[in-house]
Amino acid sequence: MATSPLQSEKKPQDAAYARAQDAIATARTSGASDLTLSGDDFSDLAVLPPDIGSLTALNRLDLMDTQVSDISALSGLTALSRLFLSGTPVSDISALSGLEGLTDLDLTGTQVSDLSPLLSLTQLADAPQYAGLQTLSTALKASSGNMYAAQITPYLDGVIDTLGCAEQSHTLSIEKVIEYGEALEDFSLDAATRAELGDPLSKDLTRQVNSLLDLVRNHFADTFLRFAPLQNIEMAPNQTPLQALEQVEALLSATRAAARDLVPLAKEDDAVFTHMMRSIEKLTRAHGQATSDSDRASYRREINFHLRW
Repeated sequence: MATSPLQSEKKPQDAAYARAQDAIATARTSGASDLTLSGDDFSDLAVLPPDIGSLTALNRLDLMDTQVSDISALSGLTALSRLFLSGTPVSDISALSGLEGLTDLDLTGTQVSDLSPLLSLTQLADAPQYAGLQTLSTALKASSGNMYAAQITPYLDGVIDTLGCAEQSHTLSIEKVIEYGEALEDFSLDAATRAELGDPLSKDLTRQVNSLLDLVRNHFADTFLRFAPLQNIEMAPNQTPLQALEQVEALLSATRAAARDLVPLAKEDDAVFTHMMRSIEKLTRAHGQATSDSDRASYRREINFHLRW
């Protein structure tokens, strides 16, 4: 019996799947580090062939504008550093949590609302310099109805824009970084905000605030060399945060007095020192108001971090 044309034709999804299988087989044979499963040939691809998990040398994968929603097959691609999922119906990215080498991820137009699996990916957070802030901003924006998230994101976006401009112009507006950073710091220390955001997001907010502090310090590294007595200060086991703060204030005053014959501090330098002192003061107050041993221990660690000039 003759087969009708309709019966002999493959469904578009099946045809796209077959092409994907062929592309994966070719990549595996050649040891390719780059695989593109996007464009007209793959627009109907809805399911990833399981064999894609065997491409352990794969460095770049493009799945843009496909119909793929399940990316669990990618969980073993530990060499993957660039992944493009824009325009796909992907909503769950938990499979990416173990991909420590991931530095470039495009989720534009996806259905992803929970970005917490990305918060542990330090490479993604550090490349480029402000990508960690961008990841956090995206995660907060996905927290629909969260009042605190809506209040925090404008300050995060302000820092992102400032650092983006600095990357282009090679000139950093430290005043803006301090302004936005202080607002974010206030949120990171507020108990109600931390409770509302939940553990992963609140911890990442603290981490990003500390990264901004490191950025400010590194930007003024030459200035800090003049303040050697302030380096590596840390609270003694029997010392209270208030005593540590008083010690820093005394050392700073003494160092500034000793530096009178040197070139005076620029306005921007003084602003940085003032900001850093305010950070320690805020943490000291938060430590005093903490109601649990775990919170007090957490604030004590943060104070020690801020004390390391």
